[in-house]
Amino acid sequence: MKTSVRTLLSLCLTVVLAIIAVMACSNDPDPTPSPEPPKPEPEVRPALLASIEDSLRAYYYWYDEIPTTASLDYDAETEDFFNSLLAADDGKQGYHYSYIE
Repeated sequence: MKTSVRTLLSLCLTVVLAIIAVMACSNDPDPTPSPEPPKPEPEVRPALLASIEDSLRAYYYWYDEIPTTASLDYDAETEDFFNSLLAADDGKQGYHYSYIE
Protein backbone atom coordinates (compact mmCIF):
# COMPACT_ATOMS: atom_id res chain seq x y z
CA MET A 1 0.00 0.00 0.00
CA LYS A 2 2.83 2.43 0.86
CA THR A 3 4.50 1.79 -2.46
CA SER A 4 1.37 2.56 -4.47
CA VAL A 5 0.80 5.85 -2.56
CA ARG A 6 4.42 6.86 -3.10
CA THR A 7 4.16 5.93 -6.75
CA LEU A 8 0.95 7.94 -7.13
CA LEU A 9 2.46 10.97 -5.37
CA SER A 10 5.60 10.71 -7.46
CA LEU A 11 3.53 10.52 -10.63
CA CYS A 12 1.41 13.55 -9.62
CA LEU A 13 4.52 15.54 -8.77
CA THR A 14 6.10 14.63 -12.10
CA VAL A 15 2.97 15.70 -14.00
CA VAL A 16 2.75 19.01 -12.10
CA LEU A 17 6.41 19.78 -12.72
CA ALA A 18 6.04 18.91 -16.41
CA ILE A 19 3.04 21.25 -16.73
CA ILE A 20 4.95 24.06 -15.02
CA ALA A 21 7.96 23.49 -17.28
CA VAL A 22 5.80 23.55 -20.43
CA MET A 23 4.01 26.72 -19.32
CA ALA A 24 7.27 28.44 -18.45
CA CYS A 25 8.79 27.61 -21.81
CA SER A 26 5.78 28.48 -23.94
CA ASN A 27 6.29 31.23 -26.49
CA ASP A 28 3.52 33.81 -26.54
CA PRO A 29 3.05 34.75 -30.21
CA ASP A 30 1.64 38.21 -29.39
CA PRO A 31 3.20 39.44 -26.19
CA THR A 32 1.65 42.50 -24.68
CA PRO A 33 4.28 45.24 -24.71
CA SER A 34 4.98 46.76 -21.36
CA PRO A 35 3.98 50.40 -21.21
CA GLU A 36 6.78 52.94 -21.29
CA PRO A 37 7.39 54.59 -17.96
CA PRO A 38 6.27 58.20 -18.01
CA LYS A 39 8.97 60.78 -18.59
CA PRO A 40 9.26 63.03 -15.55
CA GLU A 41 10.71 65.97 -17.46
CA PRO A 42 7.47 67.80 -18.38
CA GLU A 43 6.16 67.56 -14.83
CA VAL A 44 9.41 68.15 -12.95
CA ARG A 45 10.56 71.17 -14.94
CA PRO A 46 7.70 73.55 -14.04
CA ALA A 47 7.93 72.42 -10.42
CA LEU A 48 11.67 73.13 -10.41
CA LEU A 49 11.21 76.57 -11.95
CA ALA A 50 8.37 77.34 -9.52
CA SER A 51 10.64 76.31 -6.66
CA ILE A 52 13.35 78.68 -7.91
CA GLU A 53 10.81 81.48 -8.17
CA ASP A 54 9.40 80.78 -4.69
CA SER A 55 12.87 80.71 -3.14
CA LEU A 56 13.85 84.01 -4.71
CA ARG A 57 10.58 85.62 -3.66
CA ALA A 58 11.21 84.50 -0.07
CA TYR A 59 14.98 85.03 0.34
CA TYR A 60 16.21 87.33 -2.43
CA TYR A 61 17.51 90.77 -1.41
CA TRP A 62 15.81 92.41 -4.41
CA TYR A 63 12.60 90.33 -4.09
CA ASP A 64 10.45 93.38 -4.82
CA GLU A 65 12.05 93.70 -8.29
CA ILE A 66 11.19 90.15 -9.41
CA PRO A 67 8.77 90.23 -12.40
CA THR A 68 5.20 89.11 -11.84
CA THR A 69 4.49 85.41 -12.16
CA ALA A 70 2.28 86.00 -15.21
CA SER A 71 5.18 87.52 -17.14
CA LEU A 72 7.65 84.67 -16.47
CA ASP A 73 8.63 82.19 -19.19
CA TYR A 74 8.31 78.70 -17.72
CA ASP A 75 9.50 77.20 -21.03
CA ALA A 76 12.96 78.76 -20.69
CA GLU A 77 16.05 76.82 -19.72
CA THR A 78 16.69 76.72 -15.96
CA GLU A 79 19.61 79.17 -15.98
CA ASP A 80 17.83 81.57 -18.35
CA PHE A 81 14.73 81.44 -16.16
CA PHE A 82 16.82 82.19 -13.07
CA ASN A 83 18.55 85.11 -14.78
CA SER A 84 15.18 86.54 -15.84
CA LEU A 85 14.27 86.82 -12.15
CA LEU A 86 17.35 88.80 -11.17
CA ALA A 87 17.25 92.50 -10.46
CA ALA A 88 19.11 95.03 -12.60
CA ASP A 89 21.72 95.41 -9.85
CA ASP A 90 22.34 91.67 -9.62
CA GLY A 91 24.00 89.68 -12.36
CA LYS A 92 22.96 91.74 -15.35
CA GLN A 93 25.73 94.32 -15.18
CA GLY A 94 28.61 91.97 -14.53
CA TYR A 95 28.31 91.84 -10.74
CA HIS A 96 26.93 88.43 -9.87
CA TYR A 97 25.68 88.33 -6.31
CA SER A 98 23.27 85.51 -7.10
CA TYR A 99 23.93 82.40 -9.17
CA ILE A 100 22.57 78.92 -9.76
CA GLU A 101 24.54 75.71 -10.22
